[in-house]
Amino acid sequence: MRVIYLGTIERTWSPLSPNLFGSAEQDLRGSWKPDPVPARAMIDSKGWVAGPDGIRVKNGQRRTGAALGTACGAFRERGG
Repeated sequence: MRVIYLGTIERTWSPLSPNLFGSAEQDLRGSWKPDPVPARAMIDSKGWVAGPDGIRVKNGQRRTGAALGTACGAFRERGG
């Protein structure tokens, strides 16, 4: 989040907007932290190894990904 939004948006912990009834934002805040060592081990165990440029490769295929977004999501991320 820091890289994508350059520190302008606070991380959310719940899939629901903090302003909505049923949001678990307060209960979930700070409840887990990233742990890259076991994460890398799990990805390696599935056959995705880091190439020389750091991009994961499996059976000669580079890992790719896509990100989708909506105006609603941007509204939520601003705290609306």
